Amino acid sequence: MESTISKLSLVTSSGHDAAPIGAAKARLDAAVKEFEESYSALLAPKGKSSPIPNITLQQIACSYEVTAANNDVSQRGDNFGRAVEQLLLASVGEEPLPSTELRKKVKAAKDSFSKCVSKVGDFIGKLLPLAIFACGVTATVGDASIVALPLKTIANGTALVLQLCQKEKDRGEEFILELDRISYQSRRVFEIQKQPRESLNPLLLEKSLDLMAEIINFLAASMQFMKHGFFMKVAKSLVLGPEIWQKSMKALHLAYEEYDQALLLQIARTISEQQTQHREASLELKDDAFFGWLSPSVWEVEAQFLANRSQRAEGTLGWVLKLEEFRKWRVGNLENSKSTPAQTLWLNGLPGTGKSTISAYIYDLLLHQYPDATILHFFCKSGTPGLTTAHNIVRTLCYQLTQKDPFYQRYLQKKENLPSPGRLENLILLFNTLIKDPISKGPQESDVFILLDGLDELEDTSSQAGQPSYASKTEIEALLEELVQIPKAKILITSRSSPELKKILDQAGTTRAISWRDNTEDIKRYVKARVDKSPKMTSRFQQIGKDPVEFFERANGIFLWAALVLDMLERTVSSNAFALALEQVPPTMSDVYDQILERTVRSGNYAWIKEILGWTLILPSPFAIQQMKTAVDLSLNDDVYDMEDLLRSECGSLLDLVPVLGSNQDFEIHIGHETFQAYLMNPTNSHGDLFNSNIAHGKAALACLRYLIAEKPVKDEKFKLYAVTRWRWHLRASMGLKERGFAEPLPALEGGSPLPSDVAQEIIVTLYQFLRSSKVDPWLEHYFCEKYYWEKQLFNEVYHTCIELSAWYRVNKHHLEDGKAFEKHGINTLSLLAWCEGLPDLQCIADRLWPRACHVWIHNTWKVWRVVYHGYERLVELDIWINHPDILVPNNEATGLLKEEAKIVEANEKNRMGSKSSGKLYGNLSLRYANFYLILQKELGSRDHLKAILTAGDNDEMSGVCQANISVALNFLAGRAGATDKEQARSQAMANILDALDEDPDGNPRYYEHLGHLYTRDDKEDEALAAWKRGISLDPDNETCLREEFYQLKVYKLTRDDYGCTTPDYDAAIAVLEEAIREDPGNANSRWFHQMATMYKKKGDLEGARRTYRANFHFDPSWNSHWEDLAETYIDKEVFEETRQFNWRGYCDALAEAAVLDPSRAHSHLHCWVSKATKVKEYQYFELAVEMLEYGIETTSQMKTKAATETRARFEFALGETFCAMAKWESAVSSLEDSFRHRQKSPPSYEYSNLGDAYMCCGRYEEALAVFNKKIEKDASSASGNAAVGEIYLLTGAPSKAIKPYKTAIRSQESWAVERMRAHSHWPTAFDKYVRDWYIDLGMAYERLSRQEQALACFQKALPHAEGQVSKMLVRHGEELAFEDEYLHRSEGRNWMKLGWLYERLDPSDKRAEDAYERAVWIFKTTVHAEDDFLDEIECVEADEALARVKRGEPWVFPGEVDRGLRERAKARNYRTNWGVNLKRRKRGTKQSMMRGH
Repeated sequence: MESTISKLSLVTSSGHDAAPIGAAKARLDAAVKEFEESYSALLAPKGKSSPIPNITLQQIACSYEVTAANNDVSQRGDNFGRAVEQLLLASVGEEPLPSTELRKKVKAAKDSFSKCVSKVGDFIGKLLPLAIFACGVTATVGDASIVALPLKTIANGTALVLQLCQKEKDRGEEFILELDRISYQSRRVFEIQKQPRESLNPLLLEKSLDLMAEIINFLAASMQFMKHGFFMKVAKSLVLGPEIWQKSMKALHLAYEEYDQALLLQIARTISEQQTQHREASLELKDDAFFGWLSPSVWEVEAQFLANRSQRAEGTLGWVLKLEEFRKWRVGNLENSKSTPAQTLWLNGLPGTGKSTISAYIYDLLLHQYPDATILHFFCKSGTPGLTTAHNIVRTLCYQLTQKDPFYQRYLQKKENLPSPGRLENLILLFNTLIKDPISKGPQESDVFILLDGLDELEDTSSQAGQPSYASKTEIEALLEELVQIPKAKILITSRSSPELKKILDQAGTTRAISWRDNTEDIKRYVKARVDKSPKMTSRFQQIGKDPVEFFERANGIFLWAALVLDMLERTVSSNAFALALEQVPPTMSDVYDQILERTVRSGNYAWIKEILGWTLILPSPFAIQQMKTAVDLSLNDDVYDMEDLLRSECGSLLDLVPVLGSNQDFEIHIGHETFQAYLMNPTNSHGDLFNSNIAHGKAALACLRYLIAEKPVKDEKFKLYAVTRWRWHLRASMGLKERGFAEPLPALEGGSPLPSDVAQEIIVTLYQFLRSSKVDPWLEHYFCEKYYWEKQLFNEVYHTCIELSAWYRVNKHHLEDGKAFEKHGINTLSLLAWCEGLPDLQCIADRLWPRACHVWIHNTWKVWRVVYHGYERLVELDIWINHPDILVPNNEATGLLKEEAKIVEANEKNRMGSKSSGKLYGNLSLRYANFYLILQKELGSRDHLKAILTAGDNDEMSGVCQANISVALNFLAGRAGATDKEQARSQAMANILDALDEDPDGNPRYYEHLGHLYTRDDKEDEALAAWKRGISLDPDNETCLREEFYQLKVYKLTRDDYGCTTPDYDAAIAVLEEAIREDPGNANSRWFHQMATMYKKKGDLEGARRTYRANFHFDPSWNSHWEDLAETYIDKEVFEETRQFNWRGYCDALAEAAVLDPSRAHSHLHCWVSKATKVKEYQYFELAVEMLEYGIETTSQMKTKAATETRARFEFALGETFCAMAKWESAVSSLEDSFRHRQKSPPSYEYSNLGDAYMCCGRYEEALAVFNKKIEKDASSASGNAAVGEIYLLTGAPSKAIKPYKTAIRSQESWAVERMRAHSHWPTAFDKYVRDWYIDLGMAYERLSRQEQALACFQKALPHAEGQVSKMLVRHGEELAFEDEYLHRSEGRNWMKLGWLYERLDPSDKRAEDAYERAVWIFKTTVHAEDDFLDEIECVEADEALARVKRGEPWVFPGEVDRGLRERAKARNYRTNWGVNLKRRKRGTKQSMMRGH
């Protein structure tokens, strides 16, 4: 033992402070030694009837080495636990015993012991990460003896105490609960183990050793307490109980707390940088338009997080972790229910108290404390675009959600009616669609944390014209009311206090105000650290005899004030200046900012600072340092030598330099704090000229234009892109006008404020130079080649430029009419003034841009053929809008179109709660735009536009480049549906491209791509392949689509009859696809692998398809969604329709394999299994569904993962539902009880109804009542829960007790139905089938109480609901019935049965009852899904009997008691698909094509 412990001391103290770790090691050593001495006294005393486990050190060391060598880290614990189980069983082998009676006792004890072994193995496996970490073992093998000793002690002790627990029930349950707590604490260290040991905090190593020691002490105390006889235990519990049991428990819990704090500090101190790297690597925005739209502020939020995190000083914020409110919020249990609101904590405080830093600190902690959790975050910041609106929050949180778990991305991709990019969506609708619904349906085992900082800084856009309103609430209020109701989430909000936040958050959860007392010690610690690190400040505080910590007590908890004042003191240049600065310390934040800016005035840098601040405040996203230098140099016509030095020396207290994601050397520039931004926006501050938004935007537009017209611009690609894409945006913003909203009329651009004359004159001169020269070409080219080139990007840019430039000129016109003001610019003043006079006319601006756009396109050498192809279409649009002779001619068609659009615009203005509609004109109400739309539909294929383009663009007939581009345009014309000269256009296109290739056969590979397209139009596939092959040789970097076109055509030629293939050659196609994967890997995932699998399927080689999918997983593991495709290869749909069978075991095994090999999506793979079985159940193939689900339960029970455990419960629940549909209620009860038992969290409230129904149909009414009462407890407004309670009382002969719950259910459901009608147009009435049924049951209750009048009144109230449920499409033609809609569902028959019964009860002579029963009979016979199904058969029989009874004139007779069989069958039908038949297809196709369920 001594040698092992000595080795342990060397390992644990290496690289760390050896003293505290050595002391902790000694405590562990002592605990092990004391336990071993106590334990050795118990080993095999004669006559002992209970087995004593005795694993040896050598045995457990050997088992550890084997499992460490043969398993990865994630599996090591499970395998080691199983090895310990075997050692325990072997350690209590047979020994000769003197008497038969003793042998019997020993056998019974061994049987009992074997039941404990599994629990011990599971516990030891979970404890292993902590043991390895505490003992310092980093190698897989070779150090086994170090970790084996404490594990041996714990394994033997746990096994023995668990045996004793079986006789000591109360203490035993408490002991087992404590084992679960130890297991949880042990697993938490798993992520930390992955870090380099030298980076770990010594405190964490020390506390891990202490926790191990206290675990052993706890086992020793448990063993001593429980090993005695009954009377001795009574005595010990009375006298020494607190000493032996409670003392050890208290010490263990204290060890938990200290270990917890050390773990959190470790996370905060040493792992944050790694998290930054992880975040940088994972933040890759999707190309998909929707997911791109979802991520408006991803980079801004991450940058803000990094800035806030960097503000935290070493050793501060430990008090946050100790807050009782925070501790309860972080570790408190949250029931996993769709009706359970979020658990909310609001930390609020004054500006400067460090709220944002706290939020960033907590976010960092949660990331590592809960590595499997979904943690969403948003940092609001006033004035920073992308961080100021509730819509930004919702979209960004949704994007983060899709990055946390693939389930959410797939869920949104499959969801219909998603919000559209560019549409102004109602915030509540957006939140429910993008956040609430996905989370409520997401993985049940995943914790969800949402952190929002600075909500008080959000803008309320609901007050702006055209924005949705929320019943007089602000957007922040609307968002919060929805947010705090989100299911299974923990929400942390940090902000200043405000009435609108307080009103909601005080009621929603826990509120904690951050006071000056909370920060006092942190400020002291921060001040001391800053002064100690600065020899200058240390000596100067000593010289004047002041204690810096005492001096800064005046900070009053405002951390920011202390930091800024220290910055000012550090910059003093002499002792006297330092003393003076101390005497004149500014008392408020505004005074601090005044002093900082006064210093820049004295240093001569005020103009630079003013310009930097102006840019920083208006940018849509922050600039990096080089971009800022370029921008400010252009604004001031100067050249700063060292921008970073200027920023750090003059702006260090005002701005934050945040590392650019993905770079350790570049920094982004952010406004430092909200208080400084508020200072800048306040016109009464002493530097009121510092910032004016309009002027800042005007200067920014000027800087961008200067860059674009420069003869030799600075090489700054980022600023170049910014200048190209943002000069127009800044120009519009300089008028003080917001960006035109979606489908918003152009009058929104009217009005505006003028700029100062000097700025306006500089801008108009620069615009004149820009728009009248070839300098516009890079701008136009960008929008030709923009990412979504197939949309109207170029047209929209030119169109809005004309409109906005005209508006800008009108606003600033009075500054631009004096020719003398322009003489200093050295340009032709008369020409400039003449040009300006034409600016109010859109045509003037468009006429200047049209020839340049044509020139850019005709002379382009772009390599992407599709860009050239769609670029021609954009030019046709511009030609029509600018030059068409009829563009301004009024006509009836345009007038009608404008009226239609005007109605849409008016509806958009009124519909402030929903999504905007664009109409055909996107809100443009001008005659010009209406004619443009109409002409475009008719003339897109006209040659006239090509002629106009060639004329305007200075076509060079001798240039191969021009001829190649014209050939693309001719190909476009040949492909348009209205072209009359297709053959001529195609022939000319071929001649042009061949001319281009004659001139430069080894030039642009795009020429060969186009040539191939022309050949394919003439069905010359071989020539096309040859052309593309030649192009590929010229495209080594794969910049074109040549490889994609080449291999796709080869595959089509081998497999498709429309490409001349009579007999598909799938083997050859597979060979081509294998080559495509090698040569065109960029399309391998999205195209080639999937096509290859399809080829294997078509040739009947399903194993080959499976190999292909597996190869795809190996090629790129991120394409793991194909696991479901692989599983589907086990299903032959034709065989399934004919035989109701498929290779379900192969299907399920594939998904089980996926869950093991792809654990990140295990939940999804197993869910597919559950979904498929449920689908089979819905087709009423119940036996097959039962087999699949039972196999799923068997499979998941053998997996040791959270996803498998949770999915096992889902399998059991689905099996229970299947048994309900089969009316096998006892089996249903068993499966549903298993599901509830295996749930890791409380099941959602709706699942209680299933178990309650099963109990009820088994006649187990007390249990059913308890279940439904539990449902009502979870959701007091549950109408169905109250109705079920009423039904139970009705069934058990207590109708008087049924009345109240039925009334409660009806009131709740009627209210909900009214709200549903108001909210959804497709619910025209508030009639509801549940209200109908519950009124009927309430009437039956009154009948059983002989209160007939009240019963009939209830039936009368049920009648309109029943009439509202039947379809008006079932009509009579004479004696025949016919259904005039497409699908007739079986539920229609049930609705008519209920209606007929009500007619009959209210008036036995009512002939409508007979008609209703006839319709029910007809529907039931028409919609039979499975002819041999007993429920379908009984339903038909019941309808026939009711019809026959009415025809005979026999009244309905009260049966005396509720028909339980009828209700059981009705409940079983509720668990089945509501099948319908497509009457139009009834005479053709299979039953599956006719039938549809919902």
